Amino acid sequence: MRGWTADAATVLGVEDRLGSIEPGKLADFVVLDRDILTCPVDDIREAVVLTTVLAGGDPDGGQCGLRDTRS
Repeated sequence: MRGWTADAATVLGVEDRLGSIEPGKLADFVVLDRDILTCPVDDIREAVVLTTVLAGGDPDGGQCGLRDTRS
């Protein structure tokens, strides 16, 4: 994963803004209902997205930062 995140940001020269989840940086990520790195492989497809963050903000254009996708 580091090759797709922190290392890629370093190669592009944008590690001050991207590449890791830290205060002041932009981030795209999801929060899942399970750890897909440790659950059985057959259970990964059943993972549910609980929250989505795009560029550090709400993908629907708000500024709340988190969106609950359970409903």
